[in-house]
Amino acid sequence: MTSAALSLIVPVRGTGPNLEYFLGTLATQTLSVDTECIFVVAGDPALQGKVAARVGVHGIQAEVISSASVDIAIARREGLAHATGDWVTFPNARDGLGEGYVAAIRSAVDAYGDEADVFAVPSVAIGRSTATNPAREPSLTRLDEALIGLPSDVSRLVFRRRPVPASGTALGSYADVLLILDLLETPPKKLRVIEGARYLRRPMPSTDPQTDFIRRAGENYLAFLDDVAGRVEPDMSSGSSWRHRLAAREFFRLVEFENATTKRATTLAGEMGERFRAEPRGLLLLFDEDLLARVGAETAFDERRDILLGLRGQGGVSPVAHIVNVDVDAGLVELRHSRWEAVPDETVAIDGEAITPAHGKTRVLEAFGIPVLNQRIIWVPATGRLLMSVADTAVTIALADGRTPPEKADAARLSALQRRGARKRTGAHVREQSLAARLTRGQKPLRRARATWLSRAAAVRVLAHMPVFGRQFRDAWLLMDRADMARDNAEHMYRWLREHHPEVNAWFVLRSDSPDFARLKSEGFRMVEYGSLRHQILLNNTKQYLSSHVGIDVSRPIFDRYLLRDAPWTFTFLQHGVIHNDLSLWLNRQKLRLFIASTHQEYAGLAGDGSPYVFTDREVRLTGLPRFDKLRRIADANPVDERRTIVIAPTWRNGLFQPAERTGQLAQAEARIP
Repeated sequence: MTSAALSLIVPVRGTGPNLEYFLGTLATQTLSVDTECIFVVAGDPALQGKVAARVGVHGIQAEVISSASVDIAIARREGLAHATGDWVTFPNARDGLGEGYVAAIRSAVDAYGDEADVFAVPSVAIGRSTATNPAREPSLTRLDEALIGLPSDVSRLVFRRRPVPASGTALGSYADVLLILDLLETPPKKLRVIEGARYLRRPMPSTDPQTDFIRRAGENYLAFLDDVAGRVEPDMSSGSSWRHRLAAREFFRLVEFENATTKRATTLAGEMGERFRAEPRGLLLLFDEDLLARVGAETAFDERRDILLGLRGQGGVSPVAHIVNVDVDAGLVELRHSRWEAVPDETVAIDGEAITPAHGKTRVLEAFGIPVLNQRIIWVPATGRLLMSVADTAVTIALADGRTPPEKADAARLSALQRRGARKRTGAHVREQSLAARLTRGQKPLRRARATWLSRAAAVRVLAHMPVFGRQFRDAWLLMDRADMARDNAEHMYRWLREHHPEVNAWFVLRSDSPDFARLKSEGFRMVEYGSLRHQILLNNTKQYLSSHVGIDVSRPIFDRYLLRDAPWTFTFLQHGVIHNDLSLWLNRQKLRLFIASTHQEYAGLAGDGSPYVFTDREVRLTGLPRFDKLRRIADANPVDERRTIVIAPTWRNGLFQPAERTGQLAQAEARIP
């Protein structure tokens, strides 16, 4: 077979360190004379010369062109118009290429190009092991038979070159999913995975120009659906094709983004939202329930699938309720059940005897500014066989990953099953994650050992259970406000604990360079320096974790993200004020055992029916803030006619302060403030 020419089309947005890293990895590749490199500078023609200069410094023979659009997908399409190779691939200049990347692709297309329509390269995060198994034959997948099928990351796909339309999209822009659909013809496709190469990827940004453009206006959303639907065959009688699955996954991605960002797409509210709901357009009409189940997670708990079914006009209730959380101490399990129309509350029985849920609420889920379904959340005892029905119709109870729970299982066993299932689900897409599993199998045993029991995290765990530390921190209560600041509810709560419950093994965590550290230490606070070895050992022994803030740096410090995958503590969110807007997109992702509320309205907004929060009266407590108790004690100590102090609390008025230089640092007041 004659060697096939290969074109690398590389979109570029800047000349910073990411580009230098990519060029460095490209310069190590074996680039034969019939392998061409085309760099496309997106959105800034002035950078064309600078990019060409950097490419030349690395000794790479390449063509550098510019695109008037900042859209990476358009840059790829314009680069494709200049390409001459029989095969094309589109690595991103923000990423990198593993050792022997190009040679492995050339070898694969030479050997299997006659039978494969597209190749995929496994990816690995930059800085991780890039071990490969070149001897393993590229695996063959028929896309119409695969559970997930084609990866949606165009950067690590290799296509047979064919022309794509230069314009004519209803969207007025372009997108990677459209490029994939344009490059692959309609008949069933065969995908081969190239085991001898690794694509080195950086973490994906929270958003990108393509998504931003779609979310900018309701017309863009509707046009995007039309663009994708126009490339997907509408006949569902023969079953869902790889095109249907790819299109469905793209819409899943948009729904997931909407549910993971506080910058919601309000452009589909009001009249535009009603149009979107009433006229789901071509793409949503192509989705059937079976397709959404397979693309989502089959029978597993997946809110995205239920949201899409709601947008599609689904009625009735879900046939499955999922156990999504387990409280071993209380012997309770949390069930969530989706309902697309108003129905009576559920009937729950244990071993045939009807029970009343210990806690419950009805949560409202929205998508694109539209309420699309109600989610019933209940906590029930895990003491026997659970049975559930809604409107006299039996509802199957499953674990979060779709498995059937044992008929006789207590909370401890159910919790163990949930954790085991969560560890198996390292990502949303089983097929793509299997590539990572193959990568792990290619590592040497010693390297795998260093990543587990020989790691620093494992050493800290050993230290944490030694008698000297075990006695000091056993059953500890860890309290902290911000990493660099106290003066909030955790400080006041610590002071109250030490005064009224000295038997509690309480510790306060704070950075040693905070101006509050010395103040609290002189007052007698038992201080632990944030980020220190003692902090890590304390975390391993912590029973209760209380903070006025929540987030990865507080509730699960970054150096312990993997060390404490199964945290030994329960977390209490003391809050640092009264919630004045919808924070459900952020707070719903946190593992909160207790959630402090200060007013009846706030409590109802968090735990009541119709709210967007996942919390019930099990988690939310109406107690007021510890900081308020301090003010009340000061007031009670001074008769009204003798009070001469005015309290000023300019909460949330960030405009009064200069920006902090780093996260957690105290902001400085502007000079104009007396």
